[in-house]
Amino acid sequence: MSESGVKAAITIAFAALLLIAPTVRAVPAPYEPKRLTTTIYADGYVWVEYEVEVSTFLPLVDLPLFGREYEEVIVVGKDGVLLDYNITQSGLQVETIGLSSVKISYFTQDLTSKTGRLWTFTIDAPVDIAVKLPPELTVVGLSKAPLTISSGNDTLTLLFTSGPLTLNYIVEAGIKITSTKQDGTLSVSLLGYAALIAGMIFVVGVAVSITFRRKRLTKVYKKERRIVDVEKILSSRPDIRPDDREVLRFLAEAGGEAFESELRSRFNLPKTSMWRMVRRLKREGLVDVKKVGGQNLVYIRDVSEVGGGTDVPKNS
Repeated sequence: MSESGVKAAITIAFAALLLIAPTVRAVPAPYEPKRLTTTIYADGYVWVEYEVEVSTFLPLVDLPLFGREYEEVIVVGKDGVLLDYNITQSGLQVETIGLSSVKISYFTQDLTSKTGRLWTFTIDAPVDIAVKLPPELTVVGLSKAPLTISSGNDTLTLLFTSGPLTLNYIVEAGIKITSTKQDGTLSVSLLGYAALIAGMIFVVGVAVSITFRRKRLTKVYKKERRIVDVEKILSSRPDIRPDDREVLRFLAEAGGEAFESELRSRFNLPKTSMWRMVRRLKREGLVDVKKVGGQNLVYIRDVSEVGGGTDVPKNS
């Protein structure tokens, strides 16, 4: 056989091997954590916001979550479209075909525990985690120092590196953070401690400034009182929960609107419980919310929208 014939035979044999050899493909990772934010409330509930990138080739992705029980679950794609999901033993199974990212939000009570007045928040974060704290929570212990400390919208935000995190806090008025050296709690150098204290002094100053500004803006807001036929609204919605009915009656007595802080004070509810109630009423199309001076103003929607009766249209 000539040299050219030998080369041709080798080429054909190599091509045949390629055809019959099993194809080896790299299996893409089903998901990759990107962002994790938690908001801790005074009643022990934690609002979790978890964003992940997912493989566009997989129709379903199993996403482990934080905690064991999940309430008010919301799963959306990058474009804000609600996604279907099933709750599993470790989290959610989400339909993600064609999507590149998913955001899961939910409430859970499994990340906090209480001993006496002391609450403990515990989590093992796969990425850097932002922990938000309302002003009534005071941190008294940390398992590690935060990367950054910031304040905004009456909330303190601490950013931590990924990995296990334990945060001890008590519920009281004011915004402050103190660190104590306990078994496994925060122990930093003198320089690091001084930097943490300096940062907290700055944060408290910002928080005080925000509080005064919010109160000033709230003070100049003048409510336009409305006469609301709340019983007509309630009669058209017989399935409304009893506690939601009382909130609507209070709003009607207040001229059709009230700040969320007024509702919490009137019904003696923590922020997270009132937030869920307002969200439920908003989902029913009965109320709406707008920002006034950094606070949430809750108002009964117009007659044409809720089926009740008002003499004066809602505030613009």
